[in-house]
Amino acid sequence: MLKQMKKVILSLHDDAYQNRDKVGLIVFQGYEAVVLQHPTVNLPAVVEKLSCIQSDSWTPLASGLQKGLEILKIEVKRNKDIIPVLVVLTDGGANVPISQNAPPAFHNSQYYNQLEKEIEDVSEELRDAGIYTIVLWPENAKMRGPRHRRIAEAIATKSNGEFFIIKSTAEITNLIRGREFFEMHTVGR
Repeated sequence: MLKQMKKVILSLHDDAYQNRDKVGLIVFQGYEAVVLQHPTVNLPAVVEKLSCIQSDSWTPLASGLQKGLEILKIEVKRNKDIIPVLVVLTDGGANVPISQNAPPAFHNSQYYNQLEKEIEDVSEELRDAGIYTIVLWPENAKMRGPRHRRIAEAIATKSNGEFFIIKSTAEITNLIRGREFFEMHTVGR
């Protein structure tokens, strides 16, 4: 997925430059989500930061959504005219809740219910803050099972965003490039 995101960001460079769009980057490191790049118009810097990312088995998805919410709220305070958009590329494999640092050795249904509840709560906060959310779910994630897709879809549903199954990098690029897509969701802002 990281390779896909690099290609997408670079392919959008010209559009973003002309429109002065900003792109930030939030990633998972261990049990927490961290801001790797605050929103910037310097897309090559974002791609460079992507090169530093290494995947691991921990996915604090609710924490990542919460960080995105915080960053976009700050951006909206700085400039009321922006259209805040959070693009979430996820397979839905959340396994680290906000409410504790390290996950327990054995996960049970109560643990996963807590994870899903936290994700839904933060997604509702995104909706309430007027942050448009696009959830991109890679088609090959279907091998992970129905729970993962349910989590990804819940983010879109609870935030009043959109959920897309993505087969290729080109699909992501075309989706994000479609300005009319954002305009139809921001009328009356």
